[in-house]
Amino acid sequence: MRYELDNKRVLAAFQEAEQTGGLQGTIGNVDISAVDVNLLSQALELAKEVGCRTPEAHWHRDVADALLALRVAVVAGDWSRLVECIAEVNIMNDVKPDSHDAVGTDADLL
Repeated sequence: MRYELDNKRVLAAFQEAEQTGGLQGTIGNVDISAVDVNLLSQALELAKEVGCRTPEAHWHRDVADALLALRVAVVAGDWSRLVECIAEVNIMNDVKPDSHDAVGTDADLL
């Protein structure tokens, strides 16, 4: 029972973190000041504390790791690292579990 509750907490934390803190604006008019990595970091810390016990939780952990790297690269203006991160995400899309949606487009991730 505890594992199920922990798993639900981890999944909820990842889902909230993945949906907030991304880039704002449109192509050519992007506001990086809206980028926030706090919820991603907190969700990853929670997962480290209680563990990821389901394939879905492992998948969200991998997505959160990728999002964190992408967002950090954007904020730092490290465009070569951003290109590397996008390539890693594209690989994740190729090997995603069948039971989960693809990570999304490159722009959706940031």
